[in-house]
Amino acid sequence: LHPVRLTNLAYLIYTSGSTGKPKAVAVSNSGLAALIATSQAMTGSRLDDPDTRVLCVASPSFDASVFELLWALTAGHTLVIAPAEPLDGAPEGADFGINVAPVGLKRRWVWYDGNGKPL
Repeated sequence: LHPVRLTNLAYLIYTSGSTGKPKAVAVSNSGLAALIATSQAMTGSRLDDPDTRVLCVASPSFDASVFELLWALTAGHTLVIAPAEPLDGAPEGADFGINVAPVGLKRRWVWYDGNGKPL
């Protein structure tokens, strides 16, 4: 076994970008560590607020889903998997009891503080 290092590859995400040709983008462990640290700096951990709920709306095939999953799971927050139907035309956070929506509805980024108020 090899030791896990921050410079090691964590995963590959495939994108077609503007070319239409699929290509892989390498994401390192250090990239994931920085992502986790930044997200936890905004909401803290479960010890800071045991009621933090992160809304997951991104498709698992979209790289933003990694962000939503890691944010909730590494901080000990509740991950709320949103059903597809109620999101159509629903206001941000409607009927989910969430207070963090990292990937916003209506095609914009929406950040909520610990009290459910948009930042």
